[in-house]
Amino acid sequence: MTLISEGDFTCQVGNEKITMKPGEIIFINNHALHQITPNKKGYGKLYSFIWKPDMLSGNTSCDLYRNCIETITQSPLKYVFWSKDNPMNQQLQSSLLRIINIMIEKFSFYELRIYNQLSKIWLKLCEY
Repeated sequence: MTLISEGDFTCQVGNEKITMKPGEIIFINNHALHQITPNKKGYGKLYSFIWKPDMLSGNTSCDLYRNCIETITQSPLKYVFWSKDNPMNQQLQSSLLRIINIMIEKFSFYELRIYNQLSKIWLKLCEY
């Protein structure tokens, strides 16, 4: 999942190109070939969040993994893009910014705090 913070970027997923602006978010599935490049060389800031699919379930043989994670990671879905206008964007952006803050501040039990935010994000992705 990538959040654009500053500047404009082009995200290419397979043969599709998506222009992204600050505040926009994209989820790219684990099997999709992709690249994200700034539109203005040397300018732009983004945050990419990469995690193993089994991080949320802890086990690839449990129901949580099979029903909620594998159904997305094994699907033909390549990506989901949330523009700033999308109502879900603010909720996702809030969780992503919270993860960034947790990592910077190294709050006590930061791993569990990040896990909680990832669970919120994944639930929104499943609901979408």
